[in-house]
Amino acid sequence: MIMTFLKWTRLRCILLSKVALTIFCFSSQSIAETDHKWLAVTENFPPYSYMEKGRAVGYSTELVESLAKSANLALTIELLPWSRAMRKAQSQPNVLIFSMLRTSDREDKYHWIGAIDDMSIYVWELKEPQLDTHKDTLAYAVSSSLDRTNVKMLETSLGVHRNSVITVETTEQLLGMLVKQRVHRIVMAENIWKRAQKTLDPLLAERMQRVALLATRELYVAASIQTSLEEVERLKAIFANINRSQQTIALRESYRLY
Repeated sequence: MIMTFLKWTRLRCILLSKVALTIFCFSSQSIAETDHKWLAVTENFPPYSYMEKGRAVGYSTELVESLAKSANLALTIELLPWSRAMRKAQSQPNVLIFSMLRTSDREDKYHWIGAIDDMSIYVWELKEPQLDTHKDTLAYAVSSSLDRTNVKMLETSLGVHRNSVITVETTEQLLGMLVKQRVHRIVMAENIWKRAQKTLDPLLAERMQRVALLATRELYVAASIQTSLEEVERLKAIFANINRSQQTIALRESYRLY
């Protein structure tokens, strides 16, 4: 009787150990499947991405957060100067970068996850500018997020030399350069202008005029080229579903992206 009891006790311990091991392995696998650590980088680029009350917000930011939630990504979002954001996205795997213009010179440097919005990029100037011809005034100003792309378009479309172009970080600085007549013209997307004009004096806003359409491009969410193709395809499919959803249509309206 005692021997039978001891055998049963040993067998019970072995069975419990196997059950515990199975549960541990299953839990570890579940954690591994859902705990994909990713970094997303962007810049201050209202209404697509900007800081509000200490956290990143904006239309693109909300789309990327929705992508991370649907794909079970443990995501950290950083707002950086655009040059630093691009360096991070080009130097390590599992990095998302947004909102980036998709251009031929960038095509093979990233995996393109999905389109965020269209952008019509114009050259702008002030009507009847009061420029001092003796001042050392640069010809154009562009924003940092689009600098290489815009400079290239200015060179090819309008014959503008890159030495005549200055780069600034924000839309406010871009408009300020024109208002203070430190540049003759600026390069700015139409949807950025629609938001920016609300902060300008109405008389000044009326003086803004489009000179030429440089290009129409799409803004994208992209992934670092070191990211696995399997993961890229998974994110593409998820993002396509997000873009087609009614929630995204409502989100566009909330940010007045018509």
